[in-house]
Amino acid sequence: KSESLVAVRGRGAYSAAERVFAGDWAGPPLKQSVKYLGAHIQAQLSMKLEITKRIAAARNSFSLFSRFFRNSRVPQRQKIQVFHAVVNEAFLSALEVRALSESDIQRLESARGLLLRRIFGRNGFGGVRGVGGHRSVPLSLLRRLAGLAEVREELRTRRLQWLRASLAAEAGGEVRLDLAALFGKMECQADPPVNAHGQLT
Repeated sequence: KSESLVAVRGRGAYSAAERVFAGDWAGPPLKQSVKYLGAHIQAQLSMKLEITKRIAAARNSFSLFSRFFRNSRVPQRQKIQVFHAVVNEAFLSALEVRALSESDIQRLESARGLLLRRIFGRNGFGGVRGVGGHRSVPLSLLRRLAGLAEVREELRTRRLQWLRASLAAEAGGEVRLDLAALFGKMECQADPPVNAHGQLT
């Protein structure tokens, strides 16, 4: 099975896109997005679809444990552990290798924050507006109680951990194509790991 993602930019992009989508394209079927190794890749390299799918997956994961999160007999510590392992991973797993815009990060932060408030119940939202004693609860406080950092900080930590693991594997004799794509030949390598055609040497 083969599919094509076509992105046109620069001078003449509009007319080129018209020709491509009017039937001039003779290659594999054109797609606006494809799913590859679990990731959604869009023709214009936007992360909008991927973020939308992540938020939907996290909400679905949360709903599967909704009775668990609502159970007052379950210690808050255990709810937070499940939130970390299931919901937070649905949001952020493997995103450390993708390029996110500020709006992408804000969407993730907002969606995760709403679910985080729900595991704290009424205390996560504060009192009811219009009722005496109403107070707002900042998301920063709930993150601290749950042991979570901001999304951008979590992703930065994950990127550094990924890079450390990749460098350790490379030093141990493995050939990491991700590092080859980023840095080319490493100091510990006698020859470049891939040739001009992208094949292993």
